[in-house]
Amino acid sequence: MAEDLVTALRAKRLGSLGQRQAASRAELEGAYDDAFGACTVCFAAFEAGDECVRLLCGHVFHRDCVVRWTNTRTESGRVPTCPQCTCEM
Repeated sequence: MAEDLVTALRAKRLGSLGQRQAASRAELEGAYDDAFGACTVCFAAFEAGDECVRLLCGHVFHRDCVVRWTNTRTESGRVPTCPQCTCEM
């Protein structure tokens, strides 16, 4: 899986003429999700039967992880955001 991620990122960086192109954050996150299929809060892989939520930005997390993340942000007086891209919830 990690090799697929490296290959995808190399392909993005090397244009058709060998020019370097910066991969966008969304492309990097998408490559990570595709390669690892893990919750970026707890880093555990998603498994069949896991209770997951998809935020408005499209990122997916274990339900308990995103609830814990949101509570921590709220308790510290910060606006709850997506743990991955920091879009407001």
